[in-house]
Amino acid sequence: MLFVDSGLYEQREGSDSHEPLQEMRLPNEWTENDFLKFVKTLPVDAPIALVNWDQYDSYRAQIDAAQAFFSDHKSFLSVFLLKPEKEKKFHRISKLADDASRLAAFDVIAVTEKELGDSLIERMANVARLRDLLDREEVEKPIHVFGALDPLHTPLFFAAGAEIFDGLGWLRYLWSDGVAIHRASLSVLGGHINKGHQQAVEIAQAQSLDMIEKLERRLKNFIKDDGDWSVFGEQRENALEDAFLDMESTL
Repeated sequence: MLFVDSGLYEQREGSDSHEPLQEMRLPNEWTENDFLKFVKTLPVDAPIALVNWDQYDSYRAQIDAAQAFFSDHKSFLSVFLLKPEKEKKFHRISKLADDASRLAAFDVIAVTEKELGDSLIERMANVARLRDLLDREEVEKPIHVFGALDPLHTPLFFAAGAEIFDGLGWLRYLWSDGVAIHRASLSVLGGHINKGHQQAVEIAQAQSLDMIEKLERRLKNFIKDDGDWSVFGEQRENALEDAFLDMESTL
């Protein structure tokens, strides 16, 4: 399955402002019409999950626009990327209640991690609120959290109710023993101090891919074992469980 995003986020200056490596570039112009022209080039028989052109507006207006967009692109899996309401920095999930049943029109309901809240506990809580809202309306759709693919954050968002995760952290950091560290540390931890920079980076990225697959297995075991946090390793078991319980206390 290939996920095709709108590219609107990357078009903005400062899109990588929270990353260790800053791109010193001016984005090219990228409009909704450019995106629509690109979508027309996609093969309709390919396994593609298409993300709508996201916008900051009322939740109702966003749903209206997304339904119109996907009605013209029925060949693809629909991923509705929900943005905070206009002039709001973070989501207010309670404001979505009146239109939550309409989310059944989409295959996947998506949000970005950064727009869920200012703190990790609030981000987790908003995922839980969204999952609860969808369940109450009997909208059996997965929640996709953009930018949340991380060895520590992913289990927490998964336990809160999300099912799909993506992110570029595995390209910028090394996943080692269940945490993300600077990839330059691989030379010491992996015994590769004789490797050149590019080769060391390639080894780090390959190792991170292996860790992503391992994380997927652990998430499945977490469900099978009725929420046993020990599946993520003894060193992280208490920290993850405590973080999740702290979040639950805020609901």
